[in-house]
Amino acid sequence: MKRNRGNLKSGKLLMWKLCGIYTLAIVIPGLILCLIAIRAAKHEDAFLEKQLETTFSAELTQSVYGVELLLNQIRTELDSTVPQNGESGDALALWDSSAALVDVPFLFKRTGSFLRPDVKRVSEKEREFLTFNTDFFMDRKMVEVYRSITEEYLDTILTARAKTQSMQKPDRKEAARKLAESEFEIDKDVQNRVYSDLKKRGKLIPYRNVVSGNKSSVKVEAYSPQLSTYVSESMRFSQIVAVASSGLIPRIIDEQFMLIYWKKRANGYITGCSIDIDQLAQRITGALPQMLTPVRFLTVLEQSGRPVFSGSSFTPKDWSRPFIAREISRLLPRWEAAVYLVNPEEISSRARMATLSLVTVAAVLFMIILTSGIVLLVSMYSEIRLARQKTTFVTNVSHELKTPLTSIRIFAELLKERRQPDPVKQERYLGIMLSEIERLTRLINNVLDFARMNKGTRKYNKKVCDCVELCRELVENQRVRLEHNRFVLETVYEQGPLVVNVDPEAIKQALLNVLSNAEKYSSSEKWIKVSVTSRRPYLTITIEDRGIGIDQAQSEFIFKEFFRVDDSLTARVQGTGLGLTITRQILDDHGGEIRYQRNEPSGSIFLITLPLYMESYRGE
Repeated sequence: MKRNRGNLKSGKLLMWKLCGIYTLAIVIPGLILCLIAIRAAKHEDAFLEKQLETTFSAELTQSVYGVELLLNQIRTELDSTVPQNGESGDALALWDSSAALVDVPFLFKRTGSFLRPDVKRVSEKEREFLTFNTDFFMDRKMVEVYRSITEEYLDTILTARAKTQSMQKPDRKEAARKLAESEFEIDKDVQNRVYSDLKKRGKLIPYRNVVSGNKSSVKVEAYSPQLSTYVSESMRFSQIVAVASSGLIPRIIDEQFMLIYWKKRANGYITGCSIDIDQLAQRITGALPQMLTPVRFLTVLEQSGRPVFSGSSFTPKDWSRPFIAREISRLLPRWEAAVYLVNPEEISSRARMATLSLVTVAAVLFMIILTSGIVLLVSMYSEIRLARQKTTFVTNVSHELKTPLTSIRIFAELLKERRQPDPVKQERYLGIMLSEIERLTRLINNVLDFARMNKGTRKYNKKVCDCVELCRELVENQRVRLEHNRFVLETVYEQGPLVVNVDPEAIKQALLNVLSNAEKYSSSEKWIKVSVTSRRPYLTITIEDRGIGIDQAQSEFIFKEFFRVDDSLTARVQGTGLGLTITRQILDDHGGEIRYQRNEPSGSIFLITLPLYMESYRGE
């Protein structure tokens, strides 16, 4: 049975085409999607940080706005309680004792001297206040006054935003200021432009105490000091009080923060006080939302970078590196509202879990796509191959029918025209014709039986018979034709009877299919041996030949429908590819089996096993 290399190459080419289409349509897009998913997973920590930053930024904005309202409230409160007459000192003393925010009250004469505190009778706090502020109040020293960069460059920032985003500036001043703050905070180009302009104008831009953005995705070495969003300008006391009737003046002296309230009076005096920083810190803390949650800690840092409220059990590794921070007000320079993560490793942990989940899902989906694609590919290839086999089957059946018909026609014509007067040869011709008719009948029965098997409608007419006699009768009927085709036919039968309960015609059909195989694929050495042996409770029918045999790699497929080792239309040996399939089905239905062995040095051995009829050997 020579392998048809052309068909094999055609099948392999078809398989390679299907694999190429599958790779281009499914595998490569699937790999790309998986790589995109894995790449996105690597940035999961940054994504989670951005989510938290957005949430905490809203809380900080609310907190800063609350502190701004509190400072305005404090100024209004002091405006309403400041005494109108403080020359005697009693009114200032009463104000000091009744207002918790008042630390050191004062009365300053605009011509250049303090009336209160009295320099002759001062406490330690009053002496410190006078020491720090006398030169400033008398215009001998200047103080740094802070203004918001976003207010000073409001039009510049909003114009740049309108150009890049094709949006109009808001009408309300407060809304415009808030928008400018947000835009200035996130747009590095606007920041660089504004800071560069401020430096050219000689303005002093202080550095912040904290580095906002203590994130796991940022290396520690990448931190650098951040510039403030407030610009400072040196002014004298007289310049400050000239533009308003009252106000608050922040001062940082030797890293100590002082907030001075002042209010002008009609007689040319200025009444005011230094504000108690502890009371201010308490008021600010009370204006904040819940400070500690399971996720974050929110607090206010004073000018030295330490929290104004230290009653919480939470302590970060470094106060100067919060997760996110924002400056509070120009009246509280270098003060920051800051958020710290309670568990800084939580983001990394969540990111790792999300990454693992995403990668796992991507891998599972890819494996599902790959597996389903392979199954689909194999199914498509099987269907295409089966369709080709069915097409070949129809052609092969036509060829198979022609062969016995041609033989019958030739011998029938010889007998009809009386070309052969020898009675012995006439008898032989009739035997060959009968054998070919049986062969033709078997071929037709194979096709019909295959259709019945697929529908599950084949029925058997079983009866008890001697298998030895059944085999002897079958072989003798084929002997004339086989010997005419120059075959040597040997038989070995065990002394019988070997009784079986089978459908005799079905078993004959199965045996004829195997004999036909041996006849077809015997080329040079035409030899067939049929033997019947028993080994209770089974008997074995062995059919041997010395033909070309079957490759070991293909031996497992020979019982499949339509399978032929060589199924080309031009092959020397024709066949339907159904004989061994039907044989195996018949034997399975009778409780038997058929096995293949290679006959060394060449050829095939088919072992057919059937169960012996129980009643025939129970008495032995």
